[in-house]
Amino acid sequence: MQRSSVLCLLLASVLILGVFFTSGGYAAGPTTISIIPPPIPVREGEDFTVSVNIYDVVDMSSYQFKVSWDPNYLDYAASSVSPPWPALIPDPIIDRINGYIILGAVAINPMAKFTGSATLATITFHTLKSGMTAITFAELPQITPPPIILVTNDAAIAILPIYTWIGVAGTVASYGSEPALGWVDMFAVEENWVQNWTDGWSVFVVPPIGFRIQIFPPPPVDFTVYHVRVVNASAVKLNYNGADLWISGFFRVANVTNPRALVDIAELLMGGTTAAGEFSVTGNWASFNLTVQGYESILGDVTSHVVRLITELPDRLPVGDVNGDGKIDIKDLAIIAKGYGSYLGDDRYEFYSDINGDFRGDIKDLSQCAAYYGRSY
Repeated sequence: MQRSSVLCLLLASVLILGVFFTSGGYAAGPTTISIIPPPIPVREGEDFTVSVNIYDVVDMSSYQFKVSWDPNYLDYAASSVSPPWPALIPDPIIDRINGYIILGAVAINPMAKFTGSATLATITFHTLKSGMTAITFAELPQITPPPIILVTNDAAIAILPIYTWIGVAGTVASYGSEPALGWVDMFAVEENWVQNWTDGWSVFVVPPIGFRIQIFPPPPVDFTVYHVRVVNASAVKLNYNGADLWISGFFRVANVTNPRALVDIAELLMGGTTAAGEFSVTGNWASFNLTVQGYESILGDVTSHVVRLITELPDRLPVGDVNGDGKIDIKDLAIIAKGYGSYLGDDRYEFYSDINGDFRGDIKDLSQCAAYYGRSY
């Protein structure tokens, strides 16, 4: 005979004995059986444990319950039964494919009774992916003797995502067939709950004029400064179609030819055209290609990159790591301070210390770096 059948027979026999030996009446209030604690916030890939608690039961001598879950979000890990009296505890009936478990216990001594509140069992689960789900009582629990009123409470589960953070820095080498000089800085979170969380920009000059895009005083040649910024990313993927990183979405492109004053540079932030584009990194994080419809391809070399798991989505990470040594410290603050008050075209201007990408080094950059001071990755 199967253990489940034995348990049901024992429940039935104990029910008869319970009716025969019980002399007192039932409590006026309801008996409650709950999955605790509800709701439960957990992280993707973590284990967590719930307990099945009963409250205000009268003369209980056996119990059995069936708990179910969505196997797309949760996987069974372990369980234990903790009856409030010496008991016969059958092996649990577990179906991990359909997502349910049956647990129960029967008092060894039919005269044993429990009145009050207790934990009947604990169940441990492993989270599979982020999303909203629940752990529920699949059927009305069986309690001997049956309460006059039995209330069940399920548990809602919020599985929070583990984010994959990506940061890429590099230097621009060409714009179409023409040589160019500039930088790129991209930040993204792969396929995340926070829709389209991607930021980044590139600034470069065609043709190259000096190591730092020196435009003050103006060089004796015609040149154009380009600025490209992510506006809305629809997809961020790692190891996709032969690319180490692939970002698809909309980019805003602005340019100004032969800028002679700071107001000309400011036009790069205020104007421009928005079009669909892609940013891809290939060659084991060696090179990048930024393409926007209506413009030539922007090619260059990756100088540094970071891929890591994070549990919270910050403004940017790592904000303020100007020298790319994996930590935010006094060295980074010193570099930002050195360029304080500088603008694009000034020989003191440092692209990677321009944390908010507004073409100037000021208190905003120092403040953002200071806010993350001491962090490492």
